[in-house]
Amino acid sequence: MRVYADGELLRTIPITTGKPGFTTRSGVKVIMEKFDSKRMNSETVGIPAGSAEGYDIDNVQWAMRVTYSGEFIHAAPWSVGSQGHANVSHGCTGLSTEDAAWL
Repeated sequence: MRVYADGELLRTIPITTGKPGFTTRSGVKVIMEKFDSKRMNSETVGIPAGSAEGYDIDNVQWAMRVTYSGEFIHAAPWSVGSQGHANVSHGCTGLSTEDAAWL
């Protein structure tokens, strides 16, 4: 992910995005809201609790909303090994805790 401010490239960050079946929108994104910590629950994006893809994670750090439909950029320490190499999320953009704190 390339991060720009006023047209200047500030940083390139390794990320993971949506795995097959959970496509992440591509293109330019604007951060609409920022949260130090946010609960992420699959039911809010139409994935039933208890299903194989269901999740309910409390205290997801540095969550930044990019759509009203539930797409976020956030710290995903559980996927650091995949960041920059494979897409393993449910549609959000995951990055290291350090990179998310910077952003």
